[in-house]
Amino acid sequence: VFVGAVLLQFVNWYKDLRLTPDDFVWMKKMRDYIAGKDEGIPPTGRFNAGQKLLFKTQVALGILLLLSGIPIWFPESFSRDLRLWSVLVHSVSGAAAILSLVVHIHMSVFITGGALKAMTQGKVSESWAKHHHGTWADGLLKETPAPPKADDWAKGKLRDPHA
Repeated sequence: VFVGAVLLQFVNWYKDLRLTPDDFVWMKKMRDYIAGKDEGIPPTGRFNAGQKLLFKTQVALGILLLLSGIPIWFPESFSRDLRLWSVLVHSVSGAAAILSLVVHIHMSVFITGGALKAMTQGKVSESWAKHHHGTWADGLLKETPAPPKADDWAKGKLRDPHA
């Protein structure tokens, strides 16, 4: 299940989760971000560098879990030494995957207010998006046309689509 979920995330988000030169600037401020000090944190796209690193970590650990799990699933096909190493690698990889998710959840609940709601509901306010993912928010706002004003109808700038 874990490997399948990681693969699904990889396919859906790979393009958004590539590290960019701006991410390396953000990483220099990562310590402040982890401490909850938002001042001076550079604006980010849809995902910040920490989220991108978590993604890469989960993908790498998913691959390790899959590869180390094969000798555990089919012990008669592998040597005893390989099976023992597989159990060790599998256990450490699983613990690291769980720990990194616990840290991610901790950050979303206790450090970055509103992040848990964003992850579970998939919606954020405009001000939250601008504060935490400014580059992404600015891009979305440029793509979204402004809603028509009430006086646009009166001035004949809008037509009734049903007429």
